Amino acid sequence: RLECMMQELPKLLPAHAKVGFTQFERWFSFSPVKNAIGDAVAQAAKGNYAASPGAGEAAVYEANAALLRLAGATVEAGAPSSFLGLTLGLSPPISLSPRFALTTDELMRRVSGGAAVRISAASALELDGVI
Repeated sequence: RLECMMQELPKLLPAHAKVGFTQFERWFSFSPVKNAIGDAVAQAAKGNYAASPGAGEAAVYEANAALLRLAGATVEAGAPSSFLGLTLGLSPPISLSPRFALTTDELMRRVSGGAAVRISAASALELDGVI
């Protein structure tokens, strides 16, 4: 865990140190869950990520759907729902356990017939373990 601002890290290293940088799309790497519902609604009204528990849950479902799409599956997006004034995309709920696939590469191998997989907006999917 990096316990300093990223722009300060190079100042701590010797001049000959080699430093790399990796960047991922936000959906693949980071969805904070820190805001109470009032703060989340205010952030969403400004067009920002809500960072609420519901938004975090929606982000996981959306990321899992995106991963399955990368494997060739067809995943329909459900209609957004509103909870306490916050609009969330919670369908279809898709849960991919680390016991099913720990890495993206493993997921691509496990869903190798992805083109034959279709998940409707009314579906719920949980993949856990060796299936």
